[in-house]
Amino acid sequence: MARGTLTIVLVLILCGTLTAAKRGKKEETEIDHIALAALMIKDGFYDRAAAVLQNVDTTKKGVDLPRYHTLRGLVLLQRSLYAEARDAFRSAIAAGQKEPVIHLYIAQASYGLKDWRGTIEAIQAAGATAEDLPPSYAMLAQSFWNLGDRAAAWNALTRGERRHPGYADLTRQKFFYLMELGLYQSAVEEGTRYLAKRQGEASDHLLIGAALRQGRQYDKALLVLETARVRFPDSEPVMLELARTYLDSGNTLTAAQMFEQASRTEPKFIADAAELYRRARKYYRALHLNTLIPDQKEKLKQKLAIYLETDQYELVAGMAGDLARVGLLEDDEIRYALAYSYFQTGELSRAERELARIRKPEVFRRAAELRREMERCKVEPAHCGF
Repeated sequence: MARGTLTIVLVLILCGTLTAAKRGKKEETEIDHIALAALMIKDGFYDRAAAVLQNVDTTKKGVDLPRYHTLRGLVLLQRSLYAEARDAFRSAIAAGQKEPVIHLYIAQASYGLKDWRGTIEAIQAAGATAEDLPPSYAMLAQSFWNLGDRAAAWNALTRGERRHPGYADLTRQKFFYLMELGLYQSAVEEGTRYLAKRQGEASDHLLIGAALRQGRQYDKALLVLETARVRFPDSEPVMLELARTYLDSGNTLTAAQMFEQASRTEPKFIADAAELYRRARKYYRALHLNTLIPDQKEKLKQKLAIYLETDQYELVAGMAGDLARVGLLEDDEIRYALAYSYFQTGELSRAERELARIRKPEVFRRAAELRREMERCKVEPAHCGF
């Protein structure tokens, strides 16, 4: 926001600088340095401008100190040295800088320092110059907001919209304020206005949809994102955000289907789709996709979870060799799952061998409980159904 203002208002200072450089062949060398620094800043070469400004002898007569301090402040502002930049801009005023835009530079530096009151005062001091620049309203509103003056912040955005109706960022700022206040219906209305101003780019739908999802306004988020999906059917980010929203809203199956759709062009989503089908208890579909997962560890862990959830302990026991081969049995949770499956299939000696290798304290306690159950089964086989 502050950087955007900087880009716009630089021209006001630089034009004066360039004019000064053309006054004649008798200009002082220092003035040429200042003009050169201004050109470098205009082209984005702040480090070079800083080096050139070091050549200016500020003690010599005729040096344009107001412009020198202003340019130096811009270099410092670009480097995020906000306190030093503000001091430089204030030095420019003390040296006679009359351009109102200098107050906007002070506002930017104050904003970087989180001096909200100072930011407000500087913007107000800039007067009509600030009013002509839409980002000034955004910076003013955020400063009021950070001070807890919600009404003043809202009024600043409204004035900015009235003065610059095509500047969509002010409407977006209103959307986020309403979200923060929990006024979701009004937020959707502002979000819709924002999309209309921006002509509904995919990134804008994502911005609003994600904010609504995070605010647990799932129905409203889905409305925004489904609209985006129709308009941008090939947008992977839109599809993923829509899937996350369905998942967060409890519609796991729809999320699984969307990840499966994405996996047809991006194999990296196969595991996600399979996992969501598992959570949705669509085990056959989950197992089908599981076979397509290239990562062997991930594939086996997921398959193990599916077999355990469906009580297919014989199949888990049959995975022992593969689990050992890829190193998954180093995980005590997985070793316990294998031991438990051996127990369920009556292979108590194998179960005991796996339990004996468990060291993780929380898993070790479960292993001890399983051992007690195994001892009971040895005494009373009928109790365990062996």
